[in-house]
Amino acid sequence: MITVKRLFTFFVLSSWLLLASTSSYASAEYVAEVLRLVNVERAKVGLNPLCLSTQLT
Repeated sequence: MITVKRLFTFFVLSSWLLLASTSSYASAEYVAEVLRLVNVERAKVGLNPLCLSTQLT
C-alpha cells in the first residue's frame, strides 16, 4: 500500500525534476540526481523507472 509520505515524496521529487529540467540554472548532475531519487521512490512501490526525454525538454 502506498503511504501518504511516499506519495508526497514522489510528487515533490517529480516537481523538482520538472523544474530542474526546464531551468537554465539546472546542471546535468542535479537533474540526474533528482531523477535517481524519484526512481528510488518508484521502485519502493513497484513502479518502473522514469527516464528523461530530450524530445520533451
